Amino acid sequence: MTKTRVQLDLSSERLKELDDLMAVCGFETRKELFNNALSFFEAVVEEARKGNDIAAVNEGAQTYSKLVLPALAQVARRAHRDRATAEQERLAAHG
Repeated sequence: MTKTRVQLDLSSERLKELDDLMAVCGFETRKELFNNALSFFEAVVEEARKGNDIAAVNEGAQTYSKLVLPALAQVARRAHRDRATAEQERLAAHG
């Protein structure tokens, strides 16, 4: 497996936020934080592609808060368009 170095330019405030997240999660390296963040993002993108919403659920209060990210809205729109196009093509082929 070939490895590629990725470099990010972050403000000192953003770097502190990353370090705080690492401490809260018990991560020892920024690589560990990045890999977990990427895994999470991959999972929510896949759910958005399926047309599902991502939400934080508070069972005790019986409430939920939908996660709203521009990237997920874009993924959902694209997936919806792709499904509609596939359905039109299917109907045209059998029509």
